[in-house]
Amino acid sequence: MKKFSKDGENSAVYNGLSETDKKTFDALVNKLQEKVNAMEKEANKGNQNPNNNNPEKSWYQKPWGIVGIIAVIALVIGLVAYLIKSNSSEEGEGESE
Repeated sequence: MKKFSKDGENSAVYNGLSETDKKTFDALVNKLQEKVNAMEKEANKGNQNPNNNNPEKSWYQKPWGIVGIIAVIALVIGLVAYLIKSNSSEEGEGESE
């Protein structure tokens, strides 16, 4: 857009506009520039914190968290196996007559 402004590469296009169109074009370019500056400022906010590059890992991504998850899974599998075994022996499925 700045290429077509009065100081841009294609200033002949700008000079061919009416005064009202020039004012509208200038206002549009200024608004767009303000929005771009605001977006850049917002994007740079996250980069200002030096600790942001190495965020802390969640509990389940740490070694003890992984060990805990494996232990819980093993306990659940053991409990299911125990319940199946105790249930089958109560009904007499495994007994011979």
